[in-house]
Amino acid sequence: MPPAANRAKVVLTDDQVVQLDGVPVHQLIGPAAKAVKRFVDVVGGDANHALVRRSARLTVGRFSVGAYDVVVAPPFQPALFVRFLLYALRVDLSRYASNATSGVNVESTRGDIFLALMAALLVAEVEGLVRGHISKSYVRADRLVSSLQGSIRWEKNFGRHPAAGWLCSVYEQVTDDTLNQLILAGLASAAELLTNTERSTAATTQLSIWRQLARPAVPTPVMFENAERRMSRLTEHYRPAIALSRALTLGLAPSDLTSDGATNLNNLEFSLPTLYENFLVRLLTPCASRLGLELDFKHRYFEALTDAEGAPYRRVEPDIVVLKEGRPVGVIDAKFKPRYVAADLLNSAEPSGLITNEDIYQLFFYQSRLQSMGQLTYLPRAVILAPLFGGHASSSVARRTVLWSDRGSEVGSPCLRVIPVPIEKALKGLESSSEYEVASMHLPEVLSELVAMAS
Repeated sequence: MPPAANRAKVVLTDDQVVQLDGVPVHQLIGPAAKAVKRFVDVVGGDANHALVRRSARLTVGRFSVGAYDVVVAPPFQPALFVRFLLYALRVDLSRYASNATSGVNVESTRGDIFLALMAALLVAEVEGLVRGHISKSYVRADRLVSSLQGSIRWEKNFGRHPAAGWLCSVYEQVTDDTLNQLILAGLASAAELLTNTERSTAATTQLSIWRQLARPAVPTPVMFENAERRMSRLTEHYRPAIALSRALTLGLAPSDLTSDGATNLNNLEFSLPTLYENFLVRLLTPCASRLGLELDFKHRYFEALTDAEGAPYRRVEPDIVVLKEGRPVGVIDAKFKPRYVAADLLNSAEPSGLITNEDIYQLFFYQSRLQSMGQLTYLPRAVILAPLFGGHASSSVARRTVLWSDRGSEVGSPCLRVIPVPIEKALKGLESSSEYEVASMHLPEVLSELVAMAS
C-alpha cells in the first residue's frame, strides 16, 4: 500500500460516479469486499479499474482501497454533521452554545472531514475528562522528611543526625502516566488539524492544560496496547479518547468510538440511519415521558412471523413503539429520506418524493401487529419521521398522509403520516433549551402526534 503522502483522495458526494484506476473491479465485488460495499455501490469496471458511487445504504466515512483514500461525505454540512453525531452519541450540546464544533472544510490541507471530525471529537472528549476523574499513577521516589514516611532508607541514613531529617522511599500520585501522555499526543495532532477553524481555540486551550498534566511522548502501537490493557474501572472513561488519539497519531481510524472493551481500528464508518434513530430516541424520550408515554426502542418480535410449524420465520423490529400504561398507542419509524418531506421545487405543497410501497406496507403491518398483540379496539397511530436539511417542508399535511381507503373495518382504516424533523434547527435549539422546548418550537407536528397518542 502506498504511503499516506502518495495516496490519492477521492470524495464521493451525491450520486456521482468515480473511476478508481488500478483497482480491479473484482476486488470490490467479492466476499472479501463486504466492508467496502457498505460505503459504495459498484456500477462497472474491468480488470484495470472500478466505477463506484456512494452507497444507497447511507454509510459515510473513509476507507482505503488500492492507491486511494475514499471519503464518503455526509449529505449536509460538516459542522452540522459533527453536532448531529455528538448529540446521537449523547454528548451535551450546551458545551457548544458559544462556538461551533468544527468549521472544517472537506478540502482541508491534511486529510479530510473525518480526520477533522476525530480531532473535534477528541477535544470534546478531553473537555469532559478534565472535569472528571484524571488518571493518576503511583511513582516511587526518595524524599527527605522530618517525620518517618513510607519506607526508611537505612543504608542512606547512617551517619545522618535525625535533626537533619530522614531519607525515606515513598509512593506519590502523579498525572504524568501513559494514558495522559497519549491524550497529550492526540491533542497535539488535533490542534494541528483544527488550525484556522472555529475549534482551534478550544484545541489549543486543552493542549495547554494537558501539557501541565503530562510530559510529551512519542506514541507507539505498543504504548496504546499497554494503556488499553491496563485500564481500570476508574479509567474506563478514557477509552473513546484513547481510540481517537490513536487514530490521529498513528494514522488509523476507529470504527466504533463508544464501544466497551478493545476498540477495533480500521475504517471510520458512520451509519446515518442508525445515528438518526439514536438522535430521535434521545430527543423524543423526555417529550414522551412528560406526556405519560414510554418509548420502546428496537424491540424485536420473533413471534410475529412464523412458519407452519410455529418456528420464528423473520423477526419484526419497529424503530419506536409508543406505549401508554404498557399498551401500544403508536409506532414511529425513522426514515433517513429527506425527499419524503422536502417541498417540491415546482409545488411547495407537494413533497419532492413519494413514500415507497415497502415503507407503506411496513408501517401498516406494524399497526396491524400492535393492534393484534395488544388486543386493541383501535389502530395505533403510525408516523414516519424524515429529516429536513435546510429548505422548506411540504406545506400540505394532507399530501404527506397515506390512507388505506378500501379496508372496510369497524376500527378504522390504516393511516400514516410523514412528519419533517428540521435537524439544523433542532440541534441549534438543543444548545440552550430542553428537548420538550425544542419539540414545541421546531417540531410541532411531532409533538402533536405524541399528544394525540397520549389522549
